[in-house]
Amino acid sequence: MENKSGICAVSDEEKKILGKAGTGIVADALLMVGFEGGVEGIHPARGFEDVPLVGSACTVRFGVPDSDTPKLTTYGVIEHFPSGSILVMDAQGSPNHHYAGDNVGFYAKSRGLAGVVLFGGARDVAGWRKAGMPLYCTGLATKDKPAGTKVVGSQIPVEIGGVLVKPGDIIVGDEDGIVVVPREYLKATIEKIQIVSEVEADMRQAIEGGATGAEISEIVSRKKSK
Repeated sequence: MENKSGICAVSDEEKKILGKAGTGIVADALLMVGFEGGVEGIHPARGFEDVPLVGSACTVRFGVPDSDTPKLTTYGVIEHFPSGSILVMDAQGSPNHHYAGDNVGFYAKSRGLAGVVLFGGARDVAGWRKAGMPLYCTGLATKDKPAGTKVVGSQIPVEIGGVLVKPGDIIVGDEDGIVVVPREYLKATIEKIQIVSEVEADMRQAIEGGATGAEISEIVSRKKSK
C-alpha cells in the first residue's frame, strides 16, 4: 500500500519477519537472490539498539549546491516524509564531520520516523538516546560539516557504504549494522529467509552434536544462490 508520498509501506508482517531474522540472515537471503545488501561502515551510534530497525527508506543527499540546486534543509525534507519511514542520509561517509545532531533526531521522532541512517558522522549521541530515535552512522564527531555543504537532493537514489538505496527500499538494522533490501527483491528475500533460518538452526544442531567440518560445510552449501 502506498502512502501519501507514493512510497510503499512495509507491512507489519514483513517487518516482523525481517526484524526477527536480523541483518545476518537477511543479508544471506539477499545473496541467495543475487544481491549484496550489507552496508559498509555504518553501525549503531551507541554500539547497540534495543529493537531491530525496519522501514522504508526516504533519502537525503548532502553536497555543495550549485546555482540550480533547490534550497533544501534537513528539517524541510523530513516534514514531508511519512510516519514509519527511515531517514537515509548520504554524506559521502566522512566520520570526522557531523551532519546531524539531536535536534534532527527529536524532529524526526516528532514526525513519526522510525530511525535515521547516516553515511557520515553525527553528534549529540546522548540527545539521540533521550529522543528515543535510533541512529546509525559512520562515527561521532564534534567537527561541523565542511563549509558550503548543504542538502542538495531528496527522495533520489543515494549510495551508502557501497549499496545503492532508492526511495522505498527497505532498511533493516540491528547491532551488527545495516542491510538494504531493494523493494523489487523484498518478496524473494522473505521467501529465502525461511531457508536461511532453517540452515542456521541445522548448523547449530550439528555443532552441538559434534559434527565434522565437512558435515557443517555441507549444511552451509544449502545457502548458495538458487
